[in-house]
Amino acid sequence: MRNHFIPLCLALVPTLAACNAHPLKSVELQTSQEDDDTVPLSVNRDVDILFVIDNSRSMAQEQATLARNFGPLVERLTEVDANYRIAIITTDAGHMQCPSNDAGNFKLRSCRSRPEDFETLQGDDYFEEACASVCDHDDIEVLPTATFQDPTPRARPWIESIDGVTNLPEGVDPVEAFQCFGPQGVTGCGFESPLEAMRLGLLQAGDDRSEEFGFMRPGAILAVVFVTDEADCSSRWAQVSDPWDVVNGSRALWSPENADRGRLTSEVCWFAGVECEQSPDGTQECWAVDKAADGSEADSEDEAVLHPLSRYAELLSQLEEQKKAINPDQELLVAVLTGVPTSYDGGRIPYTQGNDPEFLLDNGIGAGCESANGKAAPPVRLAELAHEFRGDEDEVNLYSVCKEDYSDAMSSIAEAIGKQVRPPCVKTCVADVDPVSAGLQPECQLTEEYVALDGEVVRYSIPECLPSADGFTLPEGVDACYRPLTDRDGSTPGVEDDMSETCVDEGWNLELAIERREGVAAPAGAQVQARCSVSPLKSVDCPDLLG
Repeated sequence: MRNHFIPLCLALVPTLAACNAHPLKSVELQTSQEDDDTVPLSVNRDVDILFVIDNSRSMAQEQATLARNFGPLVERLTEVDANYRIAIITTDAGHMQCPSNDAGNFKLRSCRSRPEDFETLQGDDYFEEACASVCDHDDIEVLPTATFQDPTPRARPWIESIDGVTNLPEGVDPVEAFQCFGPQGVTGCGFESPLEAMRLGLLQAGDDRSEEFGFMRPGAILAVVFVTDEADCSSRWAQVSDPWDVVNGSRALWSPENADRGRLTSEVCWFAGVECEQSPDGTQECWAVDKAADGSEADSEDEAVLHPLSRYAELLSQLEEQKKAINPDQELLVAVLTGVPTSYDGGRIPYTQGNDPEFLLDNGIGAGCESANGKAAPPVRLAELAHEFRGDEDEVNLYSVCKEDYSDAMSSIAEAIGKQVRPPCVKTCVADVDPVSAGLQPECQLTEEYVALDGEVVRYSIPECLPSADGFTLPEGVDACYRPLTDRDGSTPGVEDDMSETCVDEGWNLELAIERREGVAAPAGAQVQARCSVSPLKSVDCPDLLG
């Protein structure tokens, strides 16, 4: 279980979900409604996904593999009818040894338009391998769209599909777009900072001065996907420069071999943030720690070489708590493609010194996996963070970056997201108010409410849709209506009243589909409640709920 020990509202992002000025109403979730016939409906189909992609020199093959195998993620999001947004940032978050700093800015340019990102100072050119072989579009101009915070249509730095309508030009689908936007090149900092980059990207999304503002919708399911082949090096280099100072530094966090050679490598990232001890089986147990520049355990954050892991756990926990205020069942999700064995299926990660001395000197630890894609360092900080945000307790959310095919990983990530895009089951046993007529005849009243930007709580009724030759139509003067779905076993001729498999399996006898006028999206953070007549004969109307 997670330890949410921090305030609900995120002080660092004053506009994020507008939580300080616009408190959200609490909602009591009840799965048994013997005395109360008002139940919240989970009608949220919004999904925001942030990809954090390592753009260092060793990542050319991995970026191409990710692009080639991106399809299963979009396919699953489409299957569950999700309204999704996908943003991309790099692991380049600044370092005293690196001239570049993407600072969490969203990246949305076709890789074909930036071949310089695939050329290294050593003369290597990865453009064909990492970009041209997977991307078919020299340029992709996204179409203007509005957000909840900004109703003026503008070009936004993310891919989106809302009610099946994308922000992409005709002839370009989301998979093709990601195949061009995803490859980020190989010129980024070799001291990768995926955690700090994530933090900066999320803060950008909550800053009304940035182009990224509005990406995160208050009630949307949020997933963060890291793709990297090295350990996290989110360092406090501006405050603690000693470990990175090749000329005047103490080299206390360097191995003796590298210290003698005057060679600074990513081993410092490992030694500054990880502690290990030998296990009886010859492997090591490793865990995240905060080290000072002299190699001792830091007494405070001010002494730590790397930003403490709590910095990122607290940020994600605050975001999750804000979302739970809207949808109490919602979980923020983290997934990592990283240096775990290709056979990894959860549980303990084996750490070893490996049999490659140069890799050990480069990374401070032996490779966590190896394949045709190369070798990758195992995670500790990323693994511990991912463990706290994995949805179900038994869910695997660490995947091997060394695999030559990421489709299983993409499918698994999509499945975890899809579990939270729930159909609108009415979580009570609903009464049949007209037992003479065939099937369930429910009696319900629906209301929707949301908090506007000015803090006003907007509340209105949602009427039942009117029957028509085409199935249904919206009543005059409204932008939303509901349809009762009552067919649990396909016994009626049409499919328009079929209940979803989820609601049937859980034993409910009613599902309410919310239909909206074309071009009208649900308000961000909206909550829908249904007030339905409750069955006095639960054993008859909902036998699957018994026991």
